[in-house]
Amino acid sequence: MKSLDIFRDCLLLPKKEAVVRLNRIDLKEAAGYFFILLLILVIPLQIILLQESSRVMNEVPAYVYKAQILILYPFFIVFYAVIGISLLSFLSVLIGKLMKRRLKFQLLWKMIAFTLTKPLLLFVFAYILIGVNTLVNLAVLVVIFGSVLRLILSYPKRKL
Repeated sequence: MKSLDIFRDCLLLPKKEAVVRLNRIDLKEAAGYFFILLLILVIPLQIILLQESSRVMNEVPAYVYKAQILILYPFFIVFYAVIGISLLSFLSVLIGKLMKRRLKFQLLWKMIAFTLTKPLLLFVFAYILIGVNTLVNLAVLVVIFGSVLRLILSYPKRKL
């Protein structure tokens, strides 16, 4: 039930009440929520890749390809997501310092993980409907950076 409440608050994120509730969640729960979200969102992508396996079967044996899709693909998605959130958090700390905001890396890591819910949903739905498209990828990146910038601006400035 807690994950559903977190998901609902993530969808309402620009609102102040959602930000306050998400700020109260500890980093362990935030990481758990994000990993569960990623694994749920990977399932439709895996199904599409497994359906397209007939094109790849000439180059790689079927059991190797299926093992890669079912085991390695989710692992790499989670791995790259953690690296991406960490890089975004680091850049956000730097931007926060330039904008004179009181921000900590741990807080930004947690809040960026929550902020990525909408862009990830957008990407998965677009991938299912359209497929791989550069414009969709750019739109998702713009949404991510816009959301992170709004997140930084929602925190108060440092007192002198």
